Amino acid sequence: MDIAILGAGKQAEKHARAFRAAGAERIAIADVEPSRARALAARLGLDPLDVEAVWDDAAEAVVVATPTPSHAALVARSLAAGKHCLCEKPLASTAAEVAALAADARRRRLVGMVGYLYRHAPVFAEGHRLCRLALEDPSAGPLGPLVHGWFRLGGRGSHRAWKHRRDEGGGALREMAVHMLDLLLWYVGPLGDARVLDRRLLRARRRIGDEEVAADAEDAVLLLCTDREGRPFHVACDLLSPGFVQFVELEGERGTFWGSIEADRPSYVHSLDGGATYAAGRTALPVPGDDLYLRQARVFLDAVRARTPPPVAGFDESVPLHALLDLLEAPSP
Repeated sequence: MDIAILGAGKQAEKHARAFRAAGAERIAIADVEPSRARALAARLGLDPLDVEAVWDDAAEAVVVATPTPSHAALVARSLAAGKHCLCEKPLASTAAEVAALAADARRRRLVGMVGYLYRHAPVFAEGHRLCRLALEDPSAGPLGPLVHGWFRLGGRGSHRAWKHRRDEGGGALREMAVHMLDLLLWYVGPLGDARVLDRRLLRARRRIGDEEVAADAEDAVLLLCTDREGRPFHVACDLLSPGFVQFVELEGERGTFWGSIEADRPSYVHSLDGGATYAAGRTALPVPGDDLYLRQARVFLDAVRARTPPPVAGFDESVPLHALLDLLEAPSP
């Protein structure tokens, strides 16, 4: 299968390496700055491609790895050209735009998938399984009835200025919290309520490479979400942490799930009584070692070959997520 990647930045390189490892026959790179596309193509042994040539290229699928404000238009153009599409998150700026793209992909019988990478982590798949047990059959799982959860993601965010500019789609909510909200909706389903407890800009000046730039998008956000039964879930995300930090914690009446893709943060299940293959006490979960981009590429390619919706992170799943983002960004009454 042939793949065309739009964008020649850090994410594009990760996608290119992953799709090559997943068995893509040809990978082409296009960027609005042709020199960047040529440089990345030369470094990885790929084909450089003019942006306007992407739509007539033989590639069956397009990967959109460009800055957020360009996503919706590029995805729409890819679908119109009859190409399957994997887009970096978020898919678009509003729920209405996402719904239109999802409907267009369905109508054209094309695969649409969004790059919510944590969906492909085995530790979070296990967290999803245990969460569903805690919600649907708590006596059978190691957690018992679910009580509360924490979803945490933090990072520096200092390699691109757009990540700190509101009108360019930056900020802790859309750049970081969107990942954790996607996991939360996957775990618990439709929410009963969601609100911002705290959202602020703490570092108004940022050093990006050799340049100091002004920031106007929030770099810290704390959300309180409840499911339809009123159970609380906190989502805490920032663009402040000197090092990457990420975890999901689920608290049940009889047990805890604690999971992270960080290799130096031990993931585990601690259960008072055991259940669902877990003994009583603390059970260590496998240390993450998977290439999540490779896992994602394989899922996408399998869906394209079968011409069926992807099992996770399809365009349709992004509609309620973006409705939630619209709600959280709406002005207070």
